[in-house]
Amino acid sequence: MAELYADLDDKVLEIEADELRSRNEELEAKILTLTQEHESKIDILQKRVEILLKEKTTLEENISSLYETAVNELNRKDTMYRDLQKEVNNLRYQAKK
Repeated sequence: MAELYADLDDKVLEIEADELRSRNEELEAKILTLTQEHESKIDILQKRVEILLKEKTTLEENISSLYETAVNELNRKDTMYRDLQKEVNNLRYQAKK
C-alpha cells in the first residue's frame, strides 16, 4: 500500500517541480524584459545628462562673458565720467578767470 502512495508522492513532486520550473521561466523572462527597459531608460537619462552638462558649460561661459563685459563697461563709464568731470572742472575754472 505504501508503494501505491509512493508513486503518488513522486507524481505530486514532479508536478510541483514542473510548475516551479514554469514559474521560474516566467520570472526570468520578466526580469529580462524589465532589465532591457531599465537599460533603455538609463541610456536615455545618460544622454540627457550629457546634454544638460553641455548646456551648463555653455551657460557658465556665457555668464562669465556677460560679467566680464559688464565690468569692462562699468570701467569705461567710470573713465568717461571722470573725463567729463575733469572737463566740467576745467570749464568752471576757465569761466572764473
